Amino acid sequence: MKSAESYTGDAFEQDYQSLEAEEEELIQNLSGFYSGEGIAFLDKYHETDLKVNAQKAYACFQKSEKYLPLTVELDSMMDNCLEVGKLIYNIDVSTGWNISHAWKIDQIMNGLANKGGTFLKVYYNGTIATEDLDCDIDIDFSSLDIDTKEEEDSKTYEEEIITTETTTNDDGEEIEVEVVTVVTATVFTKETIKTAEWDVDVSVGSSKNCGAQQTRFSEKVTSKIETERFEGDERALPSSFKPDNNETLKSDSDMIDELLNLIYSSVESVLF
Repeated sequence: MKSAESYTGDAFEQDYQSLEAEEEELIQNLSGFYSGEGIAFLDKYHETDLKVNAQKAYACFQKSEKYLPLTVELDSMMDNCLEVGKLIYNIDVSTGWNISHAWKIDQIMNGLANKGGTFLKVYYNGTIATEDLDCDIDIDFSSLDIDTKEEEDSKTYEEEIITTETTTNDDGEEIEVEVVTVVTATVFTKETIKTAEWDVDVSVGSSKNCGAQQTRFSEKVTSKIETERFEGDERALPSSFKPDNNETLKSDSDMIDELLNLIYSSVESVLF
């Protein structure tokens, strides 16, 4: 700025001071606007008891604070918004007849308690007074269904095979001649399909501040292997034939783990 004064005189200094004053006024106006919006949303919360208004008020006070420090009164209002705007969930999980899987269910579903945030507190199987809850959620697992089915199909293949054999000609001499022989083989393909399925009910007892949805859904995972065997002449077998198949079906434990991860994701999307 000083290097420009020799060319501009007092005009530059006057313009610079004017811009500084305008900037300061703009900062004050923006801070005042957002703090005013925050007060309006907080008043609306007290009128409606809708926590979303307290959350909006908190966001406005935060924006105001970016421009100018809040007054003691406004800072207290922002703290109040943080307190009254918090949603409280309690999630109870009922394993039903799945006693042998209860530990795994609890291990996975307990992760829902980590979904809390600035305006959300989640209790898992907590003992919270109903009147303090915004969402009282019960997740009920039906009996786990694991079933294995087998389906078999067959296909017959033919192949012309050229061989030689010894015979005697008209002169009494032994000679070798080519002989065309048709050989057949039947390939039996067995497909084994293992299916694990779980139905889950999500019941929600809620206040007007709860956004969780009541629902029922089912998750299913499958494991499939194919084995082949043949009857007949192996020379007729196609090149795709695989006599040695070391594949095995997924274990019950692995399928349960996979199902629980799917169920967790589904519940998470419904509740949060």
